[in-house]
Amino acid sequence: MLSDIPMSDQLRSIGLGTICMAAILSGAGDLRQYAHGRQLLRKAGLNLAESTSGKRKGQIVLSKRGDATLRKYLYLAMLQLVGNNPLFRQMHEVPACPRPEHRCLMSLLSEQQLYSMATKSCE
Repeated sequence: MLSDIPMSDQLRSIGLGTICMAAILSGAGDLRQYAHGRQLLRKAGLNLAESTSGKRKGQIVLSKRGDATLRKYLYLAMLQLVGNNPLFRQMHEVPACPRPEHRCLMSLLSEQQLYSMATKSCE
């Protein structure tokens, strides 16, 4: 059933598993409908927003105003890709990244690499 979706072959070829692929495609729909990868991140609530309250003045955080399930499976998909795909592993192991591992994964997500690899190979 998942093999009937045209984009599933491209997502599988970059190293995504069946469950993550099904969850992302069910939450986001056809990835070709988005003009830019930021639209997909905004749908998942992974866009940046300013948080100001009390002593906190203008901290930049994730907005989390989107689909939590899609956000979860995008994060898990990035974990899979860092583990399975040498290109993503190389981008993740930047020696100048002073952030914790989960923040480096979020920065990889914000670079829209998953979106661009899936849509460019589909055309």
